[in-house]
Amino acid sequence: MNRPSKNADPFEIEFFEFLEQFQKRELITDLGGVQKNNLGNGQKIDASFEFHNNDLDYLFIVECKSRENPNIKGSVEDLKIRYDQVEKIYKPKYCPWHKVIPLLVLENNSDELNFQLNSLDLLNFLYYKLTRDSLDYYKNLLNSYGPEYTFPILLKELFEILRDYGGQIEVPCLKLERWGKTLYTFQIKATDLLKISYVYRARPATIKNEAYQRMLDPRRLKEIGELLREKKFEVNFPNNIITNINSEHINFTSEGNQPFGSLKIENKFGRIWVIDGQHRLYSFLHADNVKEDFELIVTAFADLTYSEQSKIFATINSSAKKVTPD
Repeated sequence: MNRPSKNADPFEIEFFEFLEQFQKRELITDLGGVQKNNLGNGQKIDASFEFHNNDLDYLFIVECKSRENPNIKGSVEDLKIRYDQVEKIYKPKYCPWHKVIPLLVLENNSDELNFQLNSLDLLNFLYYKLTRDSLDYYKNLLNSYGPEYTFPILLKELFEILRDYGGQIEVPCLKLERWGKTLYTFQIKATDLLKISYVYRARPATIKNEAYQRMLDPRRLKEIGELLREKKFEVNFPNNIITNINSEHINFTSEGNQPFGSLKIENKFGRIWVIDGQHRLYSFLHADNVKEDFELIVTAFADLTYSEQSKIFATINSSAKKVTPD
């Protein structure tokens, strides 16, 4: 692995160190800086790395753009030249990657970039961008989730790639129809639920989305995790974690159309969206001694809209009354 030189742009070094968090956990491979990525003809890639997702291989090439250099159009043009060279020469010669993904990382905030970025549509070049706000957002998630669970979030939100763990998860399940909605209630190991769960949370003000969830509180996670490690009876979690699930990604079967049966869920990140109970779930990141065996009770609504999810979240949390320790 070739790191950026000491004289490299500080923002380039910062982003490379961010990627190193995932390299250390073997979530990405072949991470390299400029020294590794000399394409010849004066073309160099600031960083590159590979990601192996079940039977698909991805190569990411990165161009970093510091705040001091305002020529974004030039950076995109450079990235396109380097992408074309990798796609046409290096990909067929050295490795048949499933896809080469160009990424532009910008130290500026997105509000400052809209005009310039919109003008780049004429280049007819599909690339992905990560701004300062987004980078800070993912670095913040690292403090709560750690690299293993932050990386799938980044893949999904930035590149629309779902980490695929292979196969399906099968659990006994109760299926109910109530007030026009389908609900599935089941028990699932915490370690399995962690892999396939996603929390659609509000982003920085400059990154618009329809999310309703709050950021995790790392201190609270560690406090609950400590109680879990000590197997305190008050963290048995008998109450359900409320989620949403897409009916296209599950299969419920039962004998004679009975409500009790078996539920199969694709073993991919993001197949379950957590509506209520994210701190209960992610506290298991601090309880390795129990998360393999501890089974959580989950109720999953089928095919809720964002608006319906947010209404359930608001109803649960606005009606809850805080209890004082005494």
